[in-house]
Amino acid sequence: MPSSGWAVPLWRDAVVLLRHPWRPALACAALVAGFAQVRVVADWAADPGHGAVGPLKAALVALLLVVPPYLAAVALSEPAYQDTDRPRRALLLPLSPGVLALSHLAVPVAVLWVAGGAGWAVALLSGPPAGPLVAYATALLLAGPALAGTTLRGAYRGAPRYELLALSLDWFAVVPFVLRRLAPLLAAAFVVAPYLWHVAYHPVAAADANTLRPAARSAAVLAWTAHRVARQAEDLCG
Repeated sequence: MPSSGWAVPLWRDAVVLLRHPWRPALACAALVAGFAQVRVVADWAADPGHGAVGPLKAALVALLLVVPPYLAAVALSEPAYQDTDRPRRALLLPLSPGVLALSHLAVPVAVLWVAGGAGWAVALLSGPPAGPLVAYATALLLAGPALAGTTLRGAYRGAPRYELLALSLDWFAVVPFVLRRLAPLLAAAFVVAPYLWHVAYHPVAAADANTLRPAARSAAVLAWTAHRVARQAEDLCG
C-alpha cells in the first residue's frame, strides 16, 4: 500500500481491477465493439441506397452508439460498486466518503484516455488523422470523464425500489422508474451521442467536427454527477 494518502484510493482501484481481470478485458471488448459499430454506421451512411433518416431513427442509432463506451466505463467502475456493496469499509480510510467516491473517477478516466490516445496513435500511423477511428478516439478523450461520472452515479444511487413500483396501481408508474434506472446512460448519451452520430453519418466531415460542444456537455455532466455522487456517498455511509 502506498504511504501517500491521496494514492491509496487509486491503488485500491487498480488492485480491484487486477483481481478481476475480466473487467478490463470486458471494457476493451466493449470499446472495440463500439468502434466497429461506428464503422458499420459510417459504411451504411456512405451507401447511396439507404433512404432518408428521420429524427427518431437518428436518435435511436445515436443512443446505440453510446452503449458500448458506456458499458466499458461500467466495467471499469467495479471498485465503486464494491464500495457501495460494503460502505462501512470505506470508513477505515483517511478520506471522507464523498472524496473517496469521487476518487473512483481516476482509474476509469485514465483507461478511457489511454484507449483514446491509442486510437489516435493508430490513426496517425495509418495515414492522415481522419475517419471513424480518430473520431471515436476523440469521443473517448472528450467524454471519458463524463462517462466515468455517469457510471458512478449509477453505482451510488442505491438498489432499485421495486416495492414502490409493485405498490403502485398506475401502469404508467413504470415510466419514471425506468427513466431513473436509465438516467446514467441517458446522461452519457446527452454528452457524446450527437457527436458520434455526426461523425458516423458524415465521416468525411469527421475531422472538422465541432468538439467544443461535446467538451462543454462533458464538463456539465461531470459537474452534475460529481455533486450527486458526493452527496449520495455521504448519505450511504452516514
